[in-house]
Amino acid sequence: MDALGNPTGFVLTPGQACGLAGADELLSALEADTLIADKGYDANQRVIEPWQQAGKTVVIPPKRNRKVPREYDRHLYQARHLIENFSANSSNSAPSPPAMTKPMATFWPPFFSLQPLSGSIEDTP
Repeated sequence: MDALGNPTGFVLTPGQACGLAGADELLSALEADTLIADKGYDANQRVIEPWQQAGKTVVIPPKRNRKVPREYDRHLYQARHLIENFSANSSNSAPSPPAMTKPMATFWPPFFSLQPLSGSIEDTP
C-alpha cells in the first residue's frame, strides 16, 4: 500500500528473499476469485487458508515434502503453465536486429587513430 492506502501492485524485496516475503501484502489486496500459483506459494497459514476462508479458489500444487497431501485442480494449473510459457517465449519468436550495423571505425572518436604508433619506447629526443 502506498501512503494513501492504495494497493501498489508490486513489492520490492531483497534478492535472497523468497517469493512469500512480498506475497503477504500483495495477496491481501487482490480481488480475484481464483489464485493460481506455483509450489513456492504452498503455505497454509500465509496463503491457502486466508483465501479459502474468503471463499476463493486456490490452485497451488503441493510441495513434495508436505506431510498431508492437498488436492488441487490440475487442469486449471496446466492452463496457467501454458500461459506462462507462451508469454515467456513470445519475445523470442521475432528475430532480433543485428548487434552492430555500422563498421567499428565509425564509433571510434575522431582523435583516436587505428594506425600503430611509430617509434618505440626506447627512442629518446
